[in-house]
Amino acid sequence: MRLLVISDSHGSVRNCAEILRREPEAEAIFHLGDGVSDLETLSSLIGSRPVCSVEGNCDFDSPRPKTLEAEFGDVKVFACHGDMLYVRHDLDMLESAARGAGARLALYGHTHIQRRDHRDGLEFFNPGAAMSGFYGVVDIVPGGLICIGKSLTPSF
Repeated sequence: MRLLVISDSHGSVRNCAEILRREPEAEAIFHLGDGVSDLETLSSLIGSRPVCSVEGNCDFDSPRPKTLEAEFGDVKVFACHGDMLYVRHDLDMLESAARGAGARLALYGHTHIQRRDHRDGLEFFNPGAAMSGFYGVVDIVPGGLICIGKSLTPSF
């Protein structure tokens, strides 16, 4: 199973549309805040795929939760924007919240920087800022999780 992970689109609907076009095999979509409403106009590209979204610090008056938990197969996911858990400083508070939820995967945004980390059975993944063309996918495979950072522009 593949999860598409987007964060920090900040009004870049065009980038979100291109990301959705590039990842048609993703079975579920996460938006980790700051531009969470950017996906609302892209229903034709989303189709019937579930969208899991959280409020970011720039999503004023959003009805979305600050954190959410979801299960895909035997993988429990903890998702947040990250500002309330001080991810710019370190991942300790995020780790505590994710472990408290029983998660194997912690998704977060806020820093605008792609990052993958692993601590004792818990995977951390920040897809980077969609407004800058960054996003990620998580493949749930029999042997575990594969987090892949991607970009709309090729790197050389």
